[in-house]
Amino acid sequence: MRNISGNRYLAEALRSYGVDYFFHMPALLMPAFAEMRGMGITLLSAHIEKAAAYMADGYSRVSNKVSVVGAQYVGAANLAAGLPDPWLGRSPVLAITGGPARGLQNKHVYQEIDALEMYDGSGRRAKT
Repeated sequence: MRNISGNRYLAEALRSYGVDYFFHMPALLMPAFAEMRGMGITLLSAHIEKAAAYMADGYSRVSNKVSVVGAQYVGAANLAAGLPDPWLGRSPVLAITGGPARGLQNKHVYQEIDALEMYDGSGRRAKT
């Protein structure tokens, strides 16, 4: 088995599934962007994560193809705000975001929140 970076793996996985466009905020996954560009995936940046989700939704509805949208961890809530429309419209939109490294979780790192409930699709309200 060959050794490849996580950035290369992500780019190859997206390409193998026929992903043509990656909608995003420019601050995320810079090394992965270079890999994606090398494989012919077009990167389309937005001013805010919610807009990137709407762009991905529109592309999926028109093309009937899976689209991918990404946001850095700090923008996970903004990205989640744009996902109800594709979810309700059954658009094939895949959202990618991250979080702090396991060793930093629950240590109050910069803007750490638990974003999982925003993405589970249940409609439950977040704990206060």
